[in-house]
Formats: sequence, C-alpha cells, structure tokens
Amino acid sequence: MFRPSGNLEWSLACSHARKWHFLGSINSELRSVEVAKALCRLGVMSGNRILRIKWPDSPFSEEGERRTSENMESFQKLCGEPIILERDLLAPVSDFTMDAQNPTTSAVVLDITSMPKRFYFYYLKSLILNPMVDDLFVTYCAGRYGQGALSSNHEDWEVLPTFRCSNRSAEEEARKRLAVNVGFMPGGLEEHLMTDESETDLSLILPFPARVSSVRRVWKSAMEIRNQWYGESSSVHICRVAPDDISGAFDLICRIANGNPLSLAPFGPKPISAAMCIFATLTDSPVYYAQPKWYNPDYTTGPDTDNDGQPKISGHWIKHSGKLLYNYPVH
Repeated sequence: MFRPSGNLEWSLACSHARKWHFLGSINSELRSVEVAKALCRLGVMSGNRILRIKWPDSPFSEEGERRTSENMESFQKLCGEPIILERDLLAPVSDFTMDAQNPTTSAVVLDITSMPKRFYFYYLKSLILNPMVDDLFVTYCAGRYGQGALSSNHEDWEVLPTFRCSNRSAEEEARKRLAVNVGFMPGGLEEHLMTDESETDLSLILPFPARVSSVRRVWKSAMEIRNQWYGESSSVHICRVAPDDISGAFDLICRIANGNPLSLAPFGPKPISAAMCIFATLTDSPVYYAQPKWYNPDYTTGPDTDNDGQPKISGHWIKHSGKLLYNYPVH
C-alpha cells in the first residue's frame, strides 16, 4: 500500500488541501517549534494543543524551563495563543487521557519531534482508534544531537501506558522475542538484559543511513546491548532502516514478527518508534521502555537542515479519508 512520506510540503501535497488540528510538544529544543511554524506559514493550522512537560527537579531544570519559555514565545509570535497542556513527565495516563480527544477538525497533525514517548505512544494509538479522525499525519523535525549524556536517571524497565498485552499468557509469549529500536543511550535496557532472561531472540534495529557521528554512537550502543545478551550469538539479529522512515520501519517490524508474538523497545529515532507504536496498536503487542527523568537542554543543538538550509521536516500519512494506511498481514 502506498503511504506518502517525505518532505513536509511534498507529503501534504499528496492529497487535497485541508485545515489541520495540531497536537505537538514544545520544550527546550529549538526544533520543537519548527513544525508548528511551518504549518502556520502554510496557513493550514486550525486549532492547536501544545504539550508542555514540567521539568522534574534536576541540574537542568532552571535552564530547561527558561529555554522552553523562549520557544513558547516563538510559537506565539507566529501561530497565536497556544492551548497549553501542562503535564508532569511521569503523570499517570488518567491525567492525559483526553489530550488527543475532540480535535477541532477531523484532520490531525501529531508532531512527535520533542514529545516524550510515553505521551506520543498513547496519543498516536488514541488517534488511530478514534473513528472521528479521518486524516492523521505524523510529523518530525530532525535535529543535530548534542554530545555527552542526552538523558539520565531513568525509571525501571516497564510497559508504556496502555501497551500491556490484553492477557498475561500472551505477554509472556511475546516477551520471548524482543525488537529494539537502538539509540544513543540504552539506559534501562542493559540492566534488563542483565537481570531478566525472558527473551530468547533479539532483533536490533539500527537507523541507517545516517550521519557518520550518529552511526558510530548507535553501533556503540548496539555492541553494549550485545555484550549484555545472555543468549546465543545466533539469536541476535541486526536490521537496518532509515531513521525517518515510518513506513519502511513498520514493514521491517512485520517481517521480524513473521506472524509470531513480539515485544518492542523504542530507544532510538522517534519515527522508527512511531512504527513500533502502530504495530503494537494493531497487534496487541507489549511495548517496554525505561523513561529518563532528566533531559539535557542541549539534547539537540538545533534542527538538522536540508541542502537549502531549511529545517529537515518529514511528514507521514497514517490515515487518509477515513482509511488506515497500515495493516498487519495475516499469516
């Protein structure tokens, strides 16, 4: 099935013009406002909700709040007054159940650029399952990553909100096979592999092609994960997919599953993680994560840019005219 995906303006032009309800998150990253600003310049935004995560107490809190406020002002200058959803990073799901409900139009843009996984996984699942949402478009602005530790002080390995299997026996079966979206910092995953021997098969999904510096850091993480693996080396499988390709990542995950139960761990690029979310929503698969409680304000130092010096923003159609463009093939 053709799933339009690519440059923001090109992807939007794959269908007739429409007004979009925008759901995104603004934090300390400069890139966190780029998608909203682009949509406002195009004149296609109709209503918004902006997730603002309260910075937990950490060495970064004061600077993080200052930069977040500056980015909020940047949004307001171009897009008008935001409707702010202020949430604690570790808020229970009951606190954000309604965030993605009742959009101003039946066409919704979900910008995952700077949105924590425990929020956008729930939002994306809710929007996929909402029959009132006819068009669903996921956006992402690539960033130039900072050096050193990007996040730290993570929670324990646990299921993301609403992504536990519907029954215990199904989850135990799914846990035997784990697919990992490999990122720079596998915090929590290494500890899990050292202390839990549930998995007997491990697939490592590496974002490639990518910048040389990113490839090095991802391969370092992959080797750290591999070194903690207690199973046979033949049960570790290396897979590759472009870091901004939701459609390709979804198809890869389907091939990894091959009709069998599978658990997922989204530690790498957000578009690949979004593909994991779609797969889990369609298959009742469990998704595990170790949520960091501290984020470096320099998580990214700015948006990545294209050959023309413009922010590199991708757009991905998930639903179009009431039809979900993704399905899990029956084996």
